[in-house]
Amino acid sequence: MELGELGRIVAVGESETVEFKKSTALLPRAGESLCGFLNGQGGCVFLGVTPEGRIVGQQVSDKTQREVAEMLSRFEPAAPIEIVRIPVANGLEVLMLEARPSPAKAPFVFEGRPYQRVGPTTSVMPHPVFEERVMERGYAHSPWDKAPTRGVTIDDLAPQEIIRTVRLGIETRRLPEGTAKLGKKIILDRLGLLKDEQPLNAAAVLFAKENSHVAHSFLLRMARFRGTD
Repeated sequence: MELGELGRIVAVGESETVEFKKSTALLPRAGESLCGFLNGQGGCVFLGVTPEGRIVGQQVSDKTQREVAEMLSRFEPAAPIEIVRIPVANGLEVLMLEARPSPAKAPFVFEGRPYQRVGPTTSVMPHPVFEERVMERGYAHSPWDKAPTRGVTIDDLAPQEIIRTVRLGIETRRLPEGTAKLGKKIILDRLGLLKDEQPLNAAAVLFAKENSHVAHSFLLRMARFRGTD
């Protein structure tokens, strides 16, 4: 990044993806903001720029770089953060720390706490939100519905249900007209419901024949609680 581009960013001010810190003396606060960026849409922290938007820069020594590296080591999991040095004047530099979002690894924590970014403000992520993000991460690694179904073949799936779904897709213009003329195997493959010609769990839940052993393998349990306490 060149100084001119930095000037244009600074002129716009802090936002949901940009934060300014006067120096590396504020590295802990910078880490919190980077954590918020990682758990959101990404963003950059500029060290050497005041919150008012003055580019002051600082000396970037070996000690400075060690301090930045030590701060980055406090992330769990390891954070994908790029460090860019931007020369300004008189041997001074601005450090840009760019956090790139990684949904497969989120949520990130810094010094044991998760952070979120809302507008130009960084705050601790509420615990229910953090738990939900953790569950989403686990699902992203091994989603149950995308796993092959054991002991189930294409013959265990009801063709009339597959065709009915295809017709609905055609009516809503989400599937091309010619889809209904394709064979059951090709349709399932195009819907992403096969893996190595084996139906996925999603296919079994959606299309298992009513009288098959597969249909009785899935249960939906519901509970009704009286009152609000």
